[in-house]
Amino acid sequence: MFRHIALPRRRAIKVVASGVGLAALQPQRAGALQKVAKLDARYQEHPNGAQHCALCDYYIAPVACKLVRGEVSPNGWCSFFHPATS
Repeated sequence: MFRHIALPRRRAIKVVASGVGLAALQPQRAGALQKVAKLDARYQEHPNGAQHCALCDYYIAPVACKLVRGEVSPNGWCSFFHPATS
């Protein structure tokens, strides 16, 4: 009944990332989606230049993230980095 559709890895990551971004824009529906693993978010314990978690819109002090599962360092970074607007 259902067919398995193979997606290239980059396309699959984009699909997952767009779903996570959509959840962040629609907080009332965000609970329905699971957070992403650190590996999938390309999380690292150090900043990427001037970008780091403490300056990200998704960061929840002191060690959490709206999108990434587990504890994150305020000095860490991931591919979902989005500068805080406030």
